[in-house]
Amino acid sequence: ALTCPFSMFIIKHFGAKLSLIVGSICCLFFYLSVIVPNDVMVFVTQSIFGFGLALVRPASLKFLVHNSSPDSMGKDTGIHWGWFMSSMIWGNAIALILTSNITSDSDTLRMT
Repeated sequence: ALTCPFSMFIIKHFGAKLSLIVGSICCLFFYLSVIVPNDVMVFVTQSIFGFGLALVRPASLKFLVHNSSPDSMGKDTGIHWGWFMSSMIWGNAIALILTSNITSDSDTLRMT
């Protein structure tokens, strides 16, 4: 939330492509920290993840708008939004399938 007001300044200053790369690397730190969770590391990388996501979302949309023609902009943003929203459905469906055989008394629920 602290980075969101400054994200457009950062994207304008460094460009959408570099902002996408830096934001994606910031998000990657959080994804890697969840593999072997550590309380402190997860909270630190979560704040880095928030900074990266504040760059990735507007930079990807700016990149999309600049590479779309005025005639295809509505279609392109609709496809982008549809894929983005469907990823929440598919991600949760995959998580349900992978965790459906875990019982509540299983020792594999917590790694720490």
